[in-house]
Amino acid sequence: NYRVMKDATARHFVSFVAQSWLLSSINI
Repeated sequence: NYRVMKDATARHFVSFVAQSWLLSSINI
């Protein structure tokens, strides 16, 4: 259960970083 939660958090973090980078790239 802990591993699943950790994996979900990691995926959410990666998705957040990717979205932030994409928005920054579009702004530039």
